[in-house]
Amino acid sequence: TVQNENNEQTTQNENTEENQNTDNKAEKGDNNTDAADKKAEEIDPLTKAQQEVEELKKQLLYKTAEFEF
Repeated sequence: TVQNENNEQTTQNENTEENQNTDNKAEKGDNNTDAADKKAEEIDPLTKAQQEVEELKKQLLYKTAEFEF
């Protein structure tokens, strides 16, 4: 039984190490995703500004049309 307890303890320790390694890999993956998201946000200001201009043009057009009626 002492041998079994030692084997169980060894198995538990190995499982704990595997879980920690998996967690670390997941965190690194999350960091990579965050970096990609930040890069996408940095590239988008021009596109975002263009979309905003289009929305403002539409609003102006609608307000002008409402004023004429």
